[in-house]
Amino acid sequence: MASNWLNKVGSVIPRGFSRHYVLTSIREAPMSGKEIIDKAISESGGIWKPSPGLIYPLLGD
Repeated sequence: MASNWLNKVGSVIPRGFSRHYVLTSIREAPMSGKEIIDKAISESGGIWKPSPGLIYPLLGD
């Protein structure tokens, strides 16, 4: 998912993408914050490295 999107826009992550990514990821399968971070890094080829400070508050919403 992220890799196709990143090919189009480069390394710029627009506002709201993180929330969308987290919700889409946990809809596919239950996962922890660490698993979501690892998935984002893997799918983006290391271009996007979301911090725990970004991901964990979104999980609490």
